[in-house]
Amino acid sequence: MSLRLTVAADPAAAAAAAATILADWIRQAVAARGQCSLALSGGQTPWLMLALLPGHDVPWGQLDVFQVDERA
Repeated sequence: MSLRLTVAADPAAAAAAAATILADWIRQAVAARGQCSLALSGGQTPWLMLALLPGHDVPWGQLDVFQVDERA
């Protein structure tokens, strides 16, 4: 996997692009290993992206989500 810079017009466009990328990475992890672990930090930064993630084809049954914010 290589680093890719995406410039978006606004926060909504950035969130949409990030949700698409994240959904793809989740599918790739599940295809390669049968499961995916996702660690999410706190704060409001990921909320726009996470709100869009259910609109993508994500294998929810093979996805484990962990809250890793030290404030939680």
